[in-house]
Amino acid sequence: MGIDDSTYVHGIHVVHDGPREAPPLVLVHGSGASGSSWGPVVPVLARRHHVVRVDLPGHGQSPPAASYDVPGQAAVLRALIAPPLGPLMWRVRSDAMLRRGVTAVCSRPVTVPDDLVDDVRDISYRTFRTVLRRNTEYIAERSVPTRLGALDVPALVVFGTADPRWDPDAVRLYDGTPNTRVERLAGVGHFPMLEAPAETGESLLRFLAAAGRRAF
Repeated sequence: MGIDDSTYVHGIHVVHDGPREAPPLVLVHGSGASGSSWGPVVPVLARRHHVVRVDLPGHGQSPPAASYDVPGQAAVLRALIAPPLGPLMWRVRSDAMLRRGVTAVCSRPVTVPDDLVDDVRDISYRTFRTVLRRNTEYIAERSVPTRLGALDVPALVVFGTADPRWDPDAVRLYDGTPNTRVERLAGVGHFPMLEAPAETGESLLRFLAAAGRRAF
């Protein structure tokens, strides 16, 4: 399935896939990535949904923003190295280095899409460091489970049991979160949309179907 349309809305790069008359589904990427990271999952989701992928400010094909505060963005690749060497290393990143950065947080063998590599290369060092700092501050202020519980809307949390970045046991933090469904993907690391696109897509579709039934 190809891209139906690529455009800009209020300065944000937006990509549409699937039938426009289908129920909309907005996909938001993680820090240091882009909407392209959802690419392998799109064919599954676009069979039933109008899929909308966005590049957050300063990521992918979206221009930088004046602020990267999480609330301001309406809402992971690691930093290669902290300053002062970080900015120097950032400028000489090769495609191979960027691909290794993605696969380093994966447990299963993956093929990193070319468009994701291109998008990641375009993220500035300053943007990446600022986004990570703001996200850390945001989570430190109130945890993700606490924030989800306060929203009073259905939520799906997907954990890879082999994620090298997070402790899989952290899933227990969501036990008391209302309206939250937790799914564990066995043998999957930090990038389920690349490592297990079919499983991830089907999990999303099941969750959306169940949430739709509750809404009506």
